[in-house]
Amino acid sequence: MSADIYVFADDAGKMSDPESQIVSCASLVLSKYQVDDINSRMDKLKERVGREGINIDDPKFEFHTHEIFRGEKLWKSMEQNRRMRVLHSIKEIFPQDPMFAVIRLNKQKFATRSNNRLRRDIKQLVFQVKEQLPNEEITELEKATRHLDPKRGFGELHEITMLLFGLTSGLIHWERMEGSTETIVDSQFLKKIDGWQFVFRLNDIAWLKASSQIRIPTWPKDNQPTWRLGDKVWEKDSVSCYGLQLADYIAYTTKRLQWKRGNKALPEARQTEREMESLSFVRARKFKQMYDYRGIELYVSGKVAMARLENRPPESPYWIRKHIIQNKKKRLPR
Repeated sequence: MSADIYVFADDAGKMSDPESQIVSCASLVLSKYQVDDINSRMDKLKERVGREGINIDDPKFEFHTHEIFRGEKLWKSMEQNRRMRVLHSIKEIFPQDPMFAVIRLNKQKFATRSNNRLRRDIKQLVFQVKEQLPNEEITELEKATRHLDPKRGFGELHEITMLLFGLTSGLIHWERMEGSTETIVDSQFLKKIDGWQFVFRLNDIAWLKASSQIRIPTWPKDNQPTWRLGDKVWEKDSVSCYGLQLADYIAYTTKRLQWKRGNKALPEARQTEREMESLSFVRARKFKQMYDYRGIELYVSGKVAMARLENRPPESPYWIRKHIIQNKKKRLPR
């Protein structure tokens, strides 16, 4: 590893799974020193669970949060309370104030209208970037995407991950993290995102000019952060990368948080929610909703970055219409 900053990204939940209402994508930002420290501490945890009966010699062994929490695959033999201790041990391995970004998508709330609006804005972003490039650069970039299925485009999670990496870049920028950056993504995550090398190249070339003209990724238009993730994204198997396993931990624990408080739930579900809140670094109420795209929530861990994240874009026609209607309802006599 030769970079100063490392970004690890993974997701939890499936767009195609009808039983999975929430999809969560997370990125974890670590310094080189933090990566080395985490690798050492995770190795010690691996030895510990090996002594407790888990087959750590299996080539598929990893600290996959979903499997640990549910007691699946290699974790079947371990009782629930011991598995919870393992998950709390993983949480303690994170840096004291971890830097991460999360996008949560509620598939039921993310209706066709919001989806179409987000896709339109992403297309506008790509078009604006292309407009600023010389013809030879456009030709080279288009060659990289000729293999893509025109109906599928950049993949089912393209728009959401575009927002995730925009948030991550802003997090690095606003928290004043200096040095070169290397972005590492789980190989299973990348299979859902065709053409990401192309998108990274575009962002690296003209992120500032293009992103300041549209609503995403909701940073103030007159004070856009620079693109800090470089022009490449590296693919790794999470089995061999502790950074990706920790990104998976953030994605899964935030995915399982209740979307909004006050929903009726069975006692078993409430117990699961309490367990998840004890494991997660975020509380459900801390997420900020994207008012332009219903069903999407955002969170960045840095205090400066979160403060600069616009919760209610004043230029949003959707937001304006919504609050005019609400104010009219308040004035109506009973």
